[in-house]
Amino acid sequence: MPILEKAAAKLYGNYEVMVGGHMGPAISTLTGAPYFRVTNADMGTDELWEFIDKSMKDKFMITCQSF
Repeated sequence: MPILEKAAAKLYGNYEVMVGGHMGPAISTLTGAPYFRVTNADMGTDELWEFIDKSMKDKFMITCQSF
């Protein structure tokens, strides 16, 4: 994932112009794949883990970010 982020930064010119350092737009730009942004504010802990588990079973690319 860091390599994709670096490639996206190069594509856009630098890291500063990227949207808050989120990986979704970078992955979408480089692969054409859609992305979903889900936070723990969107759903409870159990529901979030179920979403992650289903995404992994569906072989989605997953990234994580903490603030």
